[in-house]
Amino acid sequence: MTGPYQQLTKQLHKEIKAGHAQVSQLDKSLKIAFVNDILFSKGGWSIDRKGKEILDKVIPVFKTLKDSDIEVYGHTDNSPVMLSLRGKFSTNRELSLARAVDVVNYLKEKGISPDLLTATGYGADQPVSPNDMPQGRARNRRIEILIVAADG
Repeated sequence: MTGPYQQLTKQLHKEIKAGHAQVSQLDKSLKIAFVNDILFSKGGWSIDRKGKEILDKVIPVFKTLKDSDIEVYGHTDNSPVMLSLRGKFSTNRELSLARAVDVVNYLKEKGISPDLLTATGYGADQPVSPNDMPQGRARNRRIEILIVAADG
């Protein structure tokens, strides 16, 4: 997956440099991590205009990976769900799943086969930073997209 890795890092150069995105090459997969703030408005679960523009940068690469599964994972920090969202989401897991589902739906709208897409919400269960400081909580609020190459 060297070619797609290079394409994704090129497409997301500005976001990577700003610390808003990260692309990692794993054994038989690629992982793209986006901080929530560049895809969603604060406390939101629907991708905003800026988030769609960023996802539009990677969709052409995704379309070349016809036999690869695209797994979208939503993550939150461990802070309770905002009071204004509690009528819709009672847990962070539900909020993180709603964000992941919105990303999957957007990718489907843009022509990615639904057969290749899955969404999972982890809530605060898989932090990448301690939640005791604002910077750590911000890093934990993220969307990860894992592109898993088909066995071959």
